[in-house]
Amino acid sequence: MDVNYRWALVAFSVLLMLQTGPTSAQILGFYDMKCPRAESLVSLTVQQAVARDPTMAASIVRMHFHDCWVEGCDASVLLDSSPAWGPAEKEAGPNQSLRGFEVFDAAKAAVEAVCPGIVSCADIIALAARDAIVAVGGPTWQVPTGRRDGTTSTATSAGLNIPSSLFTYSQLLMNFLNHGFSEDEMITLSGAHTIGRAHCSAFMGRLYPTVDPSLDPAYAAQLKARCLPGGNPGIVVPLDPGTPDIFDNSYYLNLGAGRGLMPSDAALLNSGFSTSISQQNGQNGQFWTVKFANAMQRMGMMNLKLGLLGEIRTNCRVRN
Repeated sequence: MDVNYRWALVAFSVLLMLQTGPTSAQILGFYDMKCPRAESLVSLTVQQAVARDPTMAASIVRMHFHDCWVEGCDASVLLDSSPAWGPAEKEAGPNQSLRGFEVFDAAKAAVEAVCPGIVSCADIIALAARDAIVAVGGPTWQVPTGRRDGTTSTATSAGLNIPSSLFTYSQLLMNFLNHGFSEDEMITLSGAHTIGRAHCSAFMGRLYPTVDPSLDPAYAAQLKARCLPGGNPGIVVPLDPGTPDIFDNSYYLNLGAGRGLMPSDAALLNSGFSTSISQQNGQNGQFWTVKFANAMQRMGMMNLKLGLLGEIRTNCRVRN
């Protein structure tokens, strides 16, 4: 483990001790005594969901990113709208295509049945993201637990923080830097697009009225056959045309071949540094997966609600 990450874990442990008392200072295996089956129940729920629908893995990981990127990893993305604060995060434009809320409902119900009021929805999201990546052949990483759930959720906050698929490279970089992540980490986390799908509307501008010249012509023809002008807006296309349900480094190989789907994917080739890192990730998949696991672990520790700063929701969709 990198020294910086080791120190981050130590700092997190100390913060837990200060805010929730000595019994909560164990961050790895936080539920070993309080709810020993917690992590296995979340893992089983995710495995079953991905077995039924392999595309769910990407949706679960995306949920984690969209949660952490808005005021920290506090499960605020799962909250429904409320008269108290108006439209919730899930109503924001970037979040309206989120799916898989029922998976988190199921995981929460499973842990509540054996140890009510103990496991936070925020921990469930972080654990589920790791388990979803593992379920499709990706790396694992340690997930520190002990998060508490946030009590507010606003669409405005989500709209201001979630990066758009239309962002230029400089806009993407600024967004990640503002959230405390390096340029290398941004490129590394972008590799999550090796799984999942995107609606045609997210990249139609690269096909019509003229084809983006950076697209591989054969790939562009395939996309145009699938995404017709004025066609069904619900049609989706794999982000990775070759292995859409396998977590591998083909995302970076696709970029170099002009088969990056989203405008924000293609934007990674607009920087010499990003092009170089993408090529390295494409040449050494094992190296990339280690970096990816480290970046995901760090992302899961963003702006945590600990102790009295949060709660343990009974229902992930509603604050207590």
